[in-house]
Amino acid sequence: MSPLNSIEHRVTVLELRMDATESDVQEVKVEQKNTASVVSAIEKNLLQIKYAVYGGALVMAAQTFGIGEIVKKLAGL
Repeated sequence: MSPLNSIEHRVTVLELRMDATESDVQEVKVEQKNTASVVSAIEKNLLQIKYAVYGGALVMAAQTFGIGEIVKKLAGL
C-alpha cells in the first residue's frame, strides 16, 4: 500500500467514525428532550400530590380541632 492510499484509507475510516458519532449525538439529543418532558410531567404530578396532602392535612385538622381553633393557630394567636 502506498503512503497516499494509506492516508486516504485512514481519512475514510475517520469520516465513517465521525458520521456514526454524529448519528449517536443526534439520538442522545432526542433522548434528552424526551427525558426532559418526562421529568417535567413527574414534577407536575408531585406538586399535585403535595397540594393534595396539604389539603388532606387541613381537612383532618379541621375535623380534629374545629375551624375556629385552626384559624387561631394559623393566625398565630
